[in-house]
Order: sequence, then C-alpha cells, then structure tokens
Amino acid sequence: MNLRIEQHAERVGADWFNWAVWLEGPESDLDQVEMVVYKLHETFPQPVRRVTDRKKKFRLETGGWGEFMIYAQARLKNGGELAMRHWLSLGGASLRGGARVEKRCVFVTSGIADEPLADAVHEALEKEGLRVVRPTDDADLPPEASVRQVLRQAHAAVMILSERPSPWLRMELKAITEQKLPVIPVVVGEHGAGLPTEVAAAMEIRVKTGQPLEVAAEEIAKRVSASTAF
Repeated sequence: MNLRIEQHAERVGADWFNWAVWLEGPESDLDQVEMVVYKLHETFPQPVRRVTDRKKKFRLETGGWGEFMIYAQARLKNGGELAMRHWLSLGGASLRGGARVEKRCVFVTSGIADEPLADAVHEALEKEGLRVVRPTDDADLPPEASVRQVLRQAHAAVMILSERPSPWLRMELKAITEQKLPVIPVVVGEHGAGLPTEVAAAMEIRVKTGQPLEVAAEEIAKRVSASTAF
C-alpha cells in the first residue's frame, strides 16, 4: 500500500495553531482502510484518537502550540494493520488572512552514537528561532524517498559526525547534495571523522570530546543561526 500522512496548520494566536492530519494515497488503498488510530503527544487530554470517516480521508482536526511526532495505525478491512508516523511541523503555518510565517528550516541528522547531541542541537536551534526537521519514516516509502520528502522543507543541513559516516548517513548526504542544500558538518573530537568530499570543510564546526551537551549545542546553534550559508 502507498499511503502517507499529510497535514495542514494555521496560526490562530501568538503561540497557538489549529492543525489537521489525514491520509493521502490511491483511492483503492484508502478504500481498504477501516479506521485510523492516531497517537498524539501525551500532554493532550485524549492522546489516542480514532477516526473512521473515509469521505474525509480519516482527517483529524485539533490544535496545540508545539511540534511532535504523530504515530498512526491504519486498521485495514482485511484485518491487517499499517503503522505510520509523521512529524507535525508548525514553523511554516499560514496566518489567518493569508500571510505566512516563514522560518529558516534546518535538517539535523547524526549517527546513533551522536543522537543525544543531535537532540540537544535540535532544542538549541529552535531557541535560536530556526525550524528543525529530522529523519523520519513515512508509511511504505523507501528510506531514500522518506528522506527526500523531509528535505523538501529544509534550507540547510547539519550533519553530526564522530566517526566515519554509516551507509545510512551517506545516503542522506547524497539526497542533501542532490537537492543542493548547504551542509554544515559538526565534527566531534580532536581528530574527528573523515569528512566526505561532498561536505565543504570551510563550514565545519568542531566540538571537543567530553564537552557538556548543552554547552556544545548552544555553540553549534549560534554558529548555524549566524551562518550565511542559507
């Protein structure tokens, strides 16, 4: 099946958004779905929402102030199930009246060992006023297609490296360069990883081994925010 989650968001106040998510895909695939169970952030009064309206493509409408990962389970009429997830993005939401709120958007990625630093950088970049997107799965899309879908929102990419890039990171880097996005490498350690030739070393940010995550993340975020690369 080729189903995916789409979204729409509208800013209705200084820090509040009305938003909706629904399924998109071939009509024949949508016809096989009996119900979609959405799992929202635990801070919602009812974090688990069940939607059965096929005519509206199992659309869920609600509101909130923050971005988070939405997990969904499409329950099929034949008894099967399809697990999906979607990062709810509010940074480019339209204002009532037609205006738009645009933020520079940064794609942040890392190897498994550097995920704690990537999480800290994510938070620090948002404090600098930037929107952040991360690698995510999307329905039945192949990994390469899923990464390209996320990258369409980004204006630049931050790649955190403490060791040689894994095949997954190299795949992401290929997609980044194909979209001609500037890459800002963050190299962890004195010697660091061997930077791929596609990465411009002149834009490199170095982090000392053992440096507190919050301190390193704030420094990285300030330098990325001040960058003229995007």
